[in-house]
Amino acid sequence: MIVLVTILYIFFKMLQAMKDIGISMSFRSKRLQIQYFRALTLQFFVPLGTAFIPVGIYYFCPLFGIELGIYSNIIVISFSFQLLFDGCITLFIITDYRRAVLKTMQNVVHFCIRRQVFRSSKVQANASNFTAKSERTI
Repeated sequence: MIVLVTILYIFFKMLQAMKDIGISMSFRSKRLQIQYFRALTLQFFVPLGTAFIPVGIYYFCPLFGIELGIYSNIIVISFSFQLLFDGCITLFIITDYRRAVLKTMQNVVHFCIRRQVFRSSKVQANASNFTAKSERTI
């Protein structure tokens, strides 16, 4: 509990400092710092929802005589979502990362399309050569 209170105290101090620092930074740097701060905040709360709270429920339900039954599987599955959400937060919140990933994916798709078109034109050329040769032999 002390750790959580300390983290929240530092969070609010950082938020206050982010508001005060706006004068000495360029617009782009300030925007990027705010995006990093939002991503960091969400990355702090995701483990609470996907790891610490479910584990707390998992441990304390038997103490109070509550049977979880099949719902205990949901708690175990929620652990895997932490890593998924962590990466998604970074991609959705920080625009520079999102643009870089989208550009890379676009380049890969274009490369695959060009390669497929090249292959299909080669296949068509080979098929037409094969049919032309087979017609000559008949």
